[in-house]
Amino acid sequence: MDDENFDPDNCTPVASGQNVFCCSTCQARNHAERRANGAAKVALIELFEAKFPGCSIKAVHVYGAKLEPRDDGGGMKCTVSFLFPGSRYGATYEYGSPELYVAQGDLPAYYAWRGIEPPAEVP
Repeated sequence: MDDENFDPDNCTPVASGQNVFCCSTCQARNHAERRANGAAKVALIELFEAKFPGCSIKAVHVYGAKLEPRDDGGGMKCTVSFLFPGSRYGATYEYGSPELYVAQGDLPAYYAWRGIEPPAEVP
């Protein structure tokens, strides 16, 4: 543990389902983090549904306990994988990014859904 004040002699393990915590404080901290993560997922879903109505969510991921954009390290922190009208494979929305990541096979459906002209073919 990184806690300088941790004394294993004062440790009273707490079992909860398949988890074992070093003490009730660690158990409570873990439960609070899980609740915060769940609340952040709900907020991300609400934001996504307002931004992209008519889409079908496949998966939601929030790394941590709050909504935050990608950091300088490059890892995606908050994402929604979804199907849009006409798609077969889907796309990914990353919180804080102005772009969507769209499967190559769905590009024609994406352009139709967004009502935009596809880019010109490169010879």
